Amino acid sequence: MDELLYILITILSLTLVLLAMRLGPQFLIGVVVTLLLTANIFSGRLTVIFGFINTMALPIYAAIFLATDSAAEHFGKKVAYQIVLIGIFAQICMVMLSQMIIRTSYYGDPLITESLTAIFGFLPRIVLGSLVAYTISQYFDVTVYHFLKEKYQGKHLWLRNCLSTTISQGLDSAIFLLIAFYGVLPKLGELYISVWIFKIVIALIDTPFIYLSYWVLGKKFPTGK
Repeated sequence: MDELLYILITILSLTLVLLAMRLGPQFLIGVVVTLLLTANIFSGRLTVIFGFINTMALPIYAAIFLATDSAAEHFGKKVAYQIVLIGIFAQICMVMLSQMIIRTSYYGDPLITESLTAIFGFLPRIVLGSLVAYTISQYFDVTVYHFLKEKYQGKHLWLRNCLSTTISQGLDSAIFLLIAFYGVLPKLGELYISVWIFKIVIALIDTPFIYLSYWVLGKKFPTGK
């Protein structure tokens, strides 16, 4: 059941990116912020998928790389960088607001308050890890993607998508796990390997989606892609 849900979450996250692209850059920004904040909240939801320790938030977060790569492909590097900046801003806003809210007095069911405090009390460390990892890896991803696009004169879409995403995802995972979970979770090295393997698989899966983005936008597919 967990494996099936993982696959469904992956497909749904990637499909939402394509749907947002169809609706326009503003919707793409909205989806990226939604995916990013959702991934931050549920990043601690660890489970075993196909025999590997993983988090159910991983495919949600991985879909953001499809969004920034697609933005760079169709709307230009400037829009892709803007999406990254808006994601950073959204994370900072969530941390500030959530930390103020959980420090207020409460009435009603204490279980609700305790649950929210447990989740969002640990959130600053997760968001700090996510913020640093997201900033570095996304800027790296957009820069490498755009560099490869210019180098190959717009050809080999599959190569720049896979190469930029897999390398930046590895960088992202290393930074995030060290900041968010060092001293909290055991065997971070094993977790890093399993997480990166899954991110590489998702990068391969999202390659057809970036090709589909041409169809979604009603654009003619360039020869040599």
